[in-house]
Amino acid sequence: MRNAVLAFVTTLATAAPAFAQTAAPAPSRWPALEVAFGFNGPQAPTAEFPGLTASLAVLVPVKPRFGLGVVAEGDASYTRLSRTAGVRVYSRAENVTVFAQLLAGDARATDQGIIHATGGRQIQPGAGVSIGWWKVTIFLEGDHRHVSGGAADTNTRTNEVRSWSGGRFVTGVVFRLRRW
Repeated sequence: MRNAVLAFVTTLATAAPAFAQTAAPAPSRWPALEVAFGFNGPQAPTAEFPGLTASLAVLVPVKPRFGLGVVAEGDASYTRLSRTAGVRVYSRAENVTVFAQLLAGDARATDQGIIHATGGRQIQPGAGVSIGWWKVTIFLEGDHRHVSGGAADTNTRTNEVRSWSGGRFVTGVVFRLRRW
């Protein structure tokens, strides 16, 4: 009996460190679905509020901590409405997900009072990070939006024209509708 207890304790002592190591979770066969809402900026100097952004992403795990996805995004800003879609690559660890994406689409102009705007085609490379638990996360994203021909006349006295191309920062909330 004493030898059996000693063998049992020895087995537990040698197996415990192996069980304590956390293995990476197996990738799911099903894609994850994310819906995000946020605020973006900077806007035209005459804008009083930040822009609004909404996106839908379908993410497919390729490896336990790496995957690919398809993203569709809509953006409503002071004198601009844009729709883009593209691809996303992501890497995740615990409660942090880092991603890079390339979106393309069009930007439509809206006139606001005396400010006249023109739209155009756009391409938007960007990257970001989301931090949080599996169902709700907070994200920060930085993009460079290039809009060919898109501009807004922001000053009627000097006829200053401001291009829509430039950096864009987004912050908001992501809701994961399907678990990783």
